[in-house]
Amino acid sequence: MRCAYHPERPAFAACFECFDQLCQSCTHRGDDGLARCGPCLGIASEPHGTTLDGPPGPDDSAWDDPRDPRFVEDVVSLGTQRPQGESPSVVVPWENKTHPSDLGAFLRTVVIGIMHPIIYMQQIPWRKSNLMTPLIFAVLAGMLGQVGQTARLLANPSHIEEALKSVPELAHLSPTMFVLCLLPFIPITLAVSLFLKSWIAHTLLLLINATRGPFEMTFRVFAYTEVATVLLLLPVLGPYAHKFYVVFLVLNGLRESHGAGLGAGLLALMPMLLLQALAG
Repeated sequence: MRCAYHPERPAFAACFECFDQLCQSCTHRGDDGLARCGPCLGIASEPHGTTLDGPPGPDDSAWDDPRDPRFVEDVVSLGTQRPQGESPSVVVPWENKTHPSDLGAFLRTVVIGIMHPIIYMQQIPWRKSNLMTPLIFAVLAGMLGQVGQTARLLANPSHIEEALKSVPELAHLSPTMFVLCLLPFIPITLAVSLFLKSWIAHTLLLLINATRGPFEMTFRVFAYTEVATVLLLLPVLGPYAHKFYVVFLVLNGLRESHGAGLGAGLLALMPMLLLQALAG
């Protein structure tokens, strides 16, 4: 791929706004660390044939040499220059400790995860051993998605009413009161479920020798996949979009972290898919 403004140069990144391919000198970064082109930022791009160091010739090998430090896989991956499992040079806002706002970092991470899932998984720092950061993100995203799920249940409470009637001790509760009583247990349930899914998937990957790192890497895959739960806020199509995104994000995450192929990824997903099928 070549730069949209300098065809003689290989692409270094892609604009987060318009997706134009950019060379290094055309790549600008904001506080979020994402790559953008000059026109999207209101900055005039350099004319053809100029660089930061002067005009390159058509045989300027520095721009075509993958060993050159300027030619690296960055915010938007355009190849496989960065080995699987390596930490990216730019991480998701939630993992960026210099971000001025935790709420802003969470919302930006959710937007990247939903709008640009491939970029999202390429920005996860796989080698970090800290589990608390991805766990908190997963619980927050899961609780946000549960708002949509709860709204659907309360809009048609017949299933809850039938379940309550089958338990005499709970028969006096209204569906709304029953849901409110369950709210404190949702974060605990999400956390336990996350550890369980990650452990099963990692064990299956170990059995077929498809791992390239410790359990923490697999845990991060499933933790940041919880961003898909936000899609449950969408009416009608939300549950279907959620299931598709979960599969897509897990497969991409396992490929980025462990280098797992499609078969290994599907094997790791199989228990979760079976549970979804039984629940459906």
